[in-house]
Amino acid sequence: MLGLATLAVIDEDGKEALRWYEELIKRRPKHAGAHLGRAWALTKLGRHAEADAALAEAVELGATAQETAKLRVWMKEQRAPK
Repeated sequence: MLGLATLAVIDEDGKEALRWYEELIKRRPKHAGAHLGRAWALTKLGRHAEADAALAEAVELGATAQETAKLRVWMKEQRAPK
């Protein structure tokens, strides 16, 4: 599942990535990386409040400061007016 989610990220397919990250979270709810990926996918889909919650969950589960900082910057860039 993680591999399929990663392929969806590479293709920048937020909908498909979200599908696989959510499936992974069902099976391994404490997988911080899956929550980070879910935050990416939700941001890609414009679901920013849910993305913020997913990122907070990843932090709570032990995602590293480096991982979360990089994703936070990207998420902020995605929200900026174009």
